[in-house]
Amino acid sequence: MHFRYEESERCPGLYLAIGNGHFDTLYCSRFGEIIDEILAKSPKAVGYHLQKVPYMNSTAFGAVLKAHHKLIRQGAFDFFVDPSAFVRDMATSLGIHRVIPIKTLDAVVQELSQPLPPRSA
Repeated sequence: MHFRYEESERCPGLYLAIGNGHFDTLYCSRFGEIIDEILAKSPKAVGYHLQKVPYMNSTAFGAVLKAHHKLIRQGAFDFFVDPSAFVRDMATSLGIHRVIPIKTLDAVVQELSQPLPPRSA
């Protein structure tokens, strides 16, 4: 398993945590380090790009949920971006997609490009 992250060239403040390989218990601490590095940059949003992750165990899904709570506390949101069929099926079966939505990168870039609605006083 290999993890890295990058900021989207199309949308500043949008970071992608990119995984490649089987995501299981052995890699949860590295995933947590990647999320902490991203959090230090004050992201608007983080996408879990797991298209090349053919397998995730329950501990790995737990690490993603832990990251979700950290991001929410910082005012950012997260999503799965174009996940592998296995990750999509498991996230849907477990109901995780209700907490962390599954989206395309184009949809998120469009969302972040929209002006925020005016705040009510």
